[in-house]
Amino acid sequence: MNYEYHNCGAMMWLDERINRSVRSPVFMICCAKGKVILPPLQDLPSPLDTLLSETDSRSRSFCQNIRMYNFALSFTSIGQKSTISLLIPVGFIPFVFMKKCITE
Repeated sequence: MNYEYHNCGAMMWLDERINRSVRSPVFMICCAKGKVILPPLQDLPSPLDTLLSETDSRSRSFCQNIRMYNFALSFTSIGQKSTISLLIPVGFIPFVFMKKCITE
């Protein structure tokens, strides 16, 4: 990635621009040309920050297995009210979780 977009600071490839300008490129996939403004990220909780930034064996193990932890915990607190929950294959991407919500 070789270009920092002035609207949101996202790092982009110049070829991802939606116009032809090299001097003032416009990008759509990060912030919709400045229409989406996200708040700054909050500081990480201390235990998580330590695991991600230290170099001890516990931190290294955590970083090596972080994707598995994310997969394992991804639906633990979804808090849904639904009548149907399905895993539907969508093209060549992994299964997608779909839900039919109860309208109240």
